[in-house]
Amino acid sequence: MLALFALFLGSVCGLDPGSPNPSWAKFRATIEQKDSILAALTRDAWKSEDPDDLLQKHVFLKIIINPEGRVKVERGPYVPELTRGKPRLGLVRVHNQSGGQPPLEAKTHYFGSDKNPFRIEVLNSKALSSQLSGAEVEYKLVEIQCASPGKREITLGFQAGKQTQDLGFRGETSVLFEVK
Repeated sequence: MLALFALFLGSVCGLDPGSPNPSWAKFRATIEQKDSILAALTRDAWKSEDPDDLLQKHVFLKIIINPEGRVKVERGPYVPELTRGKPRLGLVRVHNQSGGQPPLEAKTHYFGSDKNPFRIEVLNSKALSSQLSGAEVEYKLVEIQCASPGKREITLGFQAGKQTQDLGFRGETSVLFEVK
């Protein structure tokens, strides 16, 4: 049963559960280390036989890469609460219909002033890669930080390789944060 769960989680997260040090454990450990709030919200998902259903409730952004490699971005049901100058994690669900394996890159547009107070990046470290695995569904983590308090709206977009922006600006979504 545990082996079946690990196999399912690996296929969902695009991570290799068969390795001696399963990558999904690193994914969970990164969440627990960097963001106690997201760790508490996702704790039950790791115990479930179908973690994808439980994780989807806490997804910040949904990314769909169509078979031609075009990227579409939608807001998920969960928006991390930001505190000025403190990084927070956002869970990103990637539905990769193309099977491509390029790195996932975040881009931002801020129209409130000349200086963008936001910093967002797809986590890329020894434990987690920004590189897509080619799995149909996988999860990535983005780190978000804002330097200015108050209500701030940002337009977020993603790129997975060259020339991947979707038509009609579906490759971007706006998110309003109340930064404390």
